[in-house]
Amino acid sequence: MSRLSAESLDIGQIAKACEDGGAQYIVTTNTILAVPGIDINTFVPLPSYDGLSSYTGYSGPGIRPIALRAVTTIAQSCHLPVVGVGGIESWEHVAEFLLCGASAVQVATAAMLRGFEIVRDFKHGLETYLQRKNETVASIKGKSLPLLVDTSKLLDKSLVLKADVDMSACIRCEDCIVACRDGAADCIKLEEDLIINRQKCTGCGLCVLTCPVDALHMHPE
Repeated sequence: MSRLSAESLDIGQIAKACEDGGAQYIVTTNTILAVPGIDINTFVPLPSYDGLSSYTGYSGPGIRPIALRAVTTIAQSCHLPVVGVGGIESWEHVAEFLLCGASAVQVATAAMLRGFEIVRDFKHGLETYLQRKNETVASIKGKSLPLLVDTSKLLDKSLVLKADVDMSACIRCEDCIVACRDGAADCIKLEEDLIINRQKCTGCGLCVLTCPVDALHMHPE
């Protein structure tokens, strides 16, 4: 058994070819080739051995979004069962992979760090979740796939959003001002209250993402 890498140019096409060739299931994804860092004093890439290094496999929670994308692509491209792998650390992550179309999951890094007992935690958490939702593993498998659409279908050009602030929640940290000034439209300033120039606001939402206290929201113009 080997895993299908998410670095494949067209993972869906490869999965379909595997199906046509008689494969029984697909496992994805493997580690991602990476350079974890550079020792800026010795100039040697990490990890190093005897002053030299090489590309290494990057795994753990950082590859979970990539693995979820790989699972959805395969599930939409063929009828083979998919085993989801990559960054699974909780029962919630297991549920995410099932919703994306996985029939099963594999766990490595989390079990190595926290022991095999985490599987019992995953099982208990998933069972409780399914009971609460009145669902089964089979019924939630791939349930999120129809909600993944082409980006063009998400764009409503008639909808104009602008930022608003709830001053009862604002702590005047000015994080949004810096973000808007250097990364967006430079339309926020702080006087007695936080002032948003709605004419200049482009509705990008950067200020909302930056706010640490959820004081900023996007509303239709």
